Amino acid sequence: MTINTIAKMAGVSPATVSRYLNQGYVSEEKKERIRNVIEQTGYSPSPSAQMLRTGKNHLVGVIVPRINSEPVAEMVEGITRIMAQAGYQILLANTSNQVEKELEFLKIFRTNNVDGVIFMGTLMSKRHLTVMRSYQKPIVLLAQQEEIIPSVYFDDYQSAYLATEILLKRDCREIAYIGVTLKDRAVGRNRRIGFTDALAQYQIQPDERRMVETQFDMEDGYEAARILMERNVPFDGIFCATAELAFGARGRFFARAVATDGPGTVEVLKAAANHKGASVCEILQNCVIFNDGTHESVYNKEGRAKNAIYLEHGKPMLFGENKEFGLMQEGFGLKVVKLGENGITEKDILIHDAHCMDNTLQLKLALMEGPDFPIALGVIRDVEAPTYDDAVHEQIDEVSAKKKYHNFRELLMTNDIWEVK
Repeated sequence: MTINTIAKMAGVSPATVSRYLNQGYVSEEKKERIRNVIEQTGYSPSPSAQMLRTGKNHLVGVIVPRINSEPVAEMVEGITRIMAQAGYQILLANTSNQVEKELEFLKIFRTNNVDGVIFMGTLMSKRHLTVMRSYQKPIVLLAQQEEIIPSVYFDDYQSAYLATEILLKRDCREIAYIGVTLKDRAVGRNRRIGFTDALAQYQIQPDERRMVETQFDMEDGYEAARILMERNVPFDGIFCATAELAFGARGRFFARAVATDGPGTVEVLKAAANHKGASVCEILQNCVIFNDGTHESVYNKEGRAKNAIYLEHGKPMLFGENKEFGLMQEGFGLKVVKLGENGITEKDILIHDAHCMDNTLQLKLALMEGPDFPIALGVIRDVEAPTYDDAVHEQIDEVSAKKKYHNFRELLMTNDIWEVK
């Protein structure tokens, strides 16, 4: 079937059908006739023919470093939703943080006539920039910053600076750092500079013995924490460049509050103070200079009632102005449900377990973002484990138990004794 057939059945000219299919001007009356014929016949225009006529195939290439990363998956979901609204589909390429694969997909998309590319790269090299400069179609860099390429990115420096400042204000002076390669301009270099600049404001020199560079996964965070412990250098706080690294470092306590929520912040800080060991508290606060309005959706009481969920150990994960919404498990992820719809009751809602050693669900809660999910507030993770001090005292007791003497007098009296007259 061709547009000539559609035109004849709809009683319009082929040019009118062509304008309709390519979002050109067509009167409402003719639109309706053409739409009815297309629905009746199941006609679908040829992508190749459309491309020849318009120079577009309504495909956008999206290159991501790790599809199994929660933040990456959420960004892809957002990209897909907005593209679909504009009549575009995406071609998704997962590189598993491999530079050669990034370059390969950039070249593939360049030669396969996509209408544009969204590139979420890991490391930006001269080779990357050379390929991107050769593009004749639009290309946008996501989560990285390059002056010559349109970029959408976070303020990694300021976020790291503020996070470190929170530790410093809690009198931490020997802060360990777990980060990623400095070749990563955003998460690696900018966050590390933010960390060291915050230390400098307190006249503290960064100690390389307390700094570990690793990869991006939770397993890497665990390995980095193990390396720090084996160095036997004391530390009273840990800065982690990503949430995955923080959980992987076996962070036993993680909580979040909004700066304007006095009671909520007090409860979170009380719980952190009562926790034995290092505690990580994230305080959401707007900055009129760098991130004004970033947390607007939860910055007042009314906004938190609609857009946040207060997590309490042992209680159902309910939220909303009247607690009418809840969280349920869906496959490996979470979904928002409304009580009363499809027979869902409070018994179907997940119960928050802040003391669970397995951090899989806790990580998903910590990474939830609007508008599809509520922002998780309160104590997300609070797991008991031996502290550094406990481990040191345990070692001392173990060694002491094997000795024949336990104080200086016993040491003197243990071996041969000479009496001098």
